[in-house]
Amino acid sequence: GRPSRARRSQASAIDRERERPRVRAMLKGLKKLVGRDDGPRLPTCPLGEVRLAQAIHYGLGPSPSVLAYDPIQKLLAVGSQQGEVKLLGRAGVEQLLAYDVDEPRPGAVNLLEFAPNMHTLLSAHDGGFIVVWDLLSRRARLRLSANDVVTSLHAPIGSAFVFVGTAVGLALVIDLCPPDGPPRFCSFHIGRELVPPQALRSAAVVAVAASPLQEELLLVAWDDGTIALFDMLKKRALLARYALRGGEAAAERESHTTAAPTCLSWHSSGRQFVVGYSDGQLAALAG
Repeated sequence: GRPSRARRSQASAIDRERERPRVRAMLKGLKKLVGRDDGPRLPTCPLGEVRLAQAIHYGLGPSPSVLAYDPIQKLLAVGSQQGEVKLLGRAGVEQLLAYDVDEPRPGAVNLLEFAPNMHTLLSAHDGGFIVVWDLLSRRARLRLSANDVVTSLHAPIGSAFVFVGTAVGLALVIDLCPPDGPPRFCSFHIGRELVPPQALRSAAVVAVAASPLQEELLLVAWDDGTIALFDMLKKRALLARYALRGGEAAAERESHTTAAPTCLSWHSSGRQFVVGYSDGQLAALAG
């Protein structure tokens, strides 16, 4: 019949006793090999010069806060409250983007935007910092300062420019490919004061969007309800709608809502756009 449990455990103990001399001999041989004087030795390193590097990072970091997707390269970027940016590709492919060791990590990631076909990702952080990431090296290329809280980012397809909205109502422009150096802010900017009639108070930019057909046409929305279509070559507003709370400015045409705009989107034809509002309404305007 089958051996009892006591006999089986006794047989296993006997087998372990037989294996012990062989294991001891193997360990003794390893100690002799490691202790040989003629073998290669690694140079010693003072403790003060030791720097730890992260070799593997799997999954998302703590407190993810924002997403961005590149439909061309099929990449997903995830930003966190700790300032980390994780890049995700196909199944099993992921990369934690790295800052320089000597560079302090910026604050929480508030916005992410891919620059299509430019191998570039931009992240907006607390304190008005914008980090330009090189997706080929998976490292931070440089860090720019908008000198104010960044409220919106927009990188049009086929363009080397990125449009940045700020809390003081400015729409700034970043040139990703200047002929004489790294990416930088251009001297050109759009302010709320260019939209007649002028508002009695400053308002934050909530969205910027360039026309898909005419890059010189830029749509800007402020949180006071103003929406303007700018010709950046002529530096003037071609179209303006107002929905200011409290009656600071009168509209040329009565607006359908007094809610603040939250987002903008162009039609692919470049002849009409849609505005979303905080009360859930949508407004479509055609040229």
